[in-house]
Amino acid sequence: MKAWPDASGERVLAGYFVPAGEAAPSAAELRAALAHSLPDYMIPSRFELLDALPLTPNGKVDRKALGPPGGASIETAFEPPATETEQRLGMIWRELLQAEQIGRNDSFLDLGGHSLLVARLLRRIEDGWGIRIGMAEFFRAPRLAELALRIDKPVAGQASDFIPIQPRGSRMPIIWIDGGPAMSPLAQALGEDQPFFGLLLDSILERTLEGMTIEKVAAEVVAAIRTTVSAGPYLIGGWCTSGILSFEVARQLQAAGENVPLLILGHAINPVQFNAISKQQMMASKARYHASMWWRLPINERLHYAFARAKGVLENIGVAEPDLPDDDYHQLRTALEATAYRYSPGTYDGAVALFQPVDRLDVLDTRPGWSALVQGRFVAHDIPGDHGTMRDQPNVATFAARLKEELERANRVSESSALPRAVNG
Repeated sequence: MKAWPDASGERVLAGYFVPAGEAAPSAAELRAALAHSLPDYMIPSRFELLDALPLTPNGKVDRKALGPPGGASIETAFEPPATETEQRLGMIWRELLQAEQIGRNDSFLDLGGHSLLVARLLRRIEDGWGIRIGMAEFFRAPRLAELALRIDKPVAGQASDFIPIQPRGSRMPIIWIDGGPAMSPLAQALGEDQPFFGLLLDSILERTLEGMTIEKVAAEVVAAIRTTVSAGPYLIGGWCTSGILSFEVARQLQAAGENVPLLILGHAINPVQFNAISKQQMMASKARYHASMWWRLPINERLHYAFARAKGVLENIGVAEPDLPDDDYHQLRTALEATAYRYSPGTYDGAVALFQPVDRLDVLDTRPGWSALVQGRFVAHDIPGDHGTMRDQPNVATFAARLKEELERANRVSESSALPRAVNG
């Protein structure tokens, strides 16, 4: 049995491939295997058996075709909601997840609850019970019974915005800005000795929404980091828009006298470089990219690809409306993105490792924009896949392997230059 986690920005899946002629492993065996690489709260309570995974014309997992959970499960012990709160909460879950049945031990994330659905769930909880549960607190109690208990007996005080994506290990921990479930495959691929924490941004973005600037958001992030982890060295990472933010976070940490051995950028582009791309350049680049993808596809899959691209064109010119949610989560991320692309980053005197996908528009090669600003060591790695799938298996294995090399180097440099320092009280 070979197991690996597969993730996208919206959904986390775990795939187990059973060789022909062999019996599928039991739920107990699957949980025991996952326990070697996942913390307890990330181990699924339900497993479903599929004959095959649906694929897109590009050969990637078609998550939309998977549909809501509820297929043939593998020895799943179902326990119905017990308390009144569990029953009310279960009804909300069924509506949001489009699931026929919800058990008290089911996890919202395991049933397909991506970050946008989590945001909607938390709003429904606030409207229905008058209790505000933060995103970070939710990730510590994603199962129905656990979340119902948080509603019935709210936790005193403000929960930390840090979530332990992979908390074990003796190495310097990675702090991934706005890191949630989508970063779990990378965290697990790095191994059990590499701690990996996510710092959720929701509460910070809410506090900085009025007059938001990247510098202002970064200052709040730096304060949150230094409050939770009082002294460096700090390994900082960020993906896409949050990668732009992580650049300013690293700059401010350095300005405060902190040691940042490595800044990890996941396909984040320097906003100045991006804004310099003309509309004509962008259109020509898209045409070259899609033409290349077209010729790489089998003939019987090209029509489907063309239809998908046509829908995207109609959305871009305003003829068709994109399917975007109108909720707090989306509004906060939209505000952060708009703010990020108004940001003009300064120079950075530190080591930077940039990771970007092989399948990308040629105008979105992010190396030139960052290399011009980085005065320390700068290295860029091309990872198989596109912007979303470079974090999926099998591509994430390459991502992790290259990142491990950079982490080893950063660790050696940090140890050789370590000096005694005071720790904040």
